[in-house]
Amino acid sequence: MRPILFLLCVAFLLAAGGFVSIGMAVGFVAFFGLGAFITWLVLNPFFKRPQ
Repeated sequence: MRPILFLLCVAFLLAAGGFVSIGMAVGFVAFFGLGAFITWLVLNPFFKRPQ
């Protein structure tokens, strides 16, 4: 979770600094990672094997 939040902060700083296209690209990667992380958290209990 920390790397995703770090990428969001970097994207914001790049966009604020004038590198809007690069900031949008980094933000897209971060939001994709955040979506994948949330999907994994939701679906993980359904695929665990009983012990």
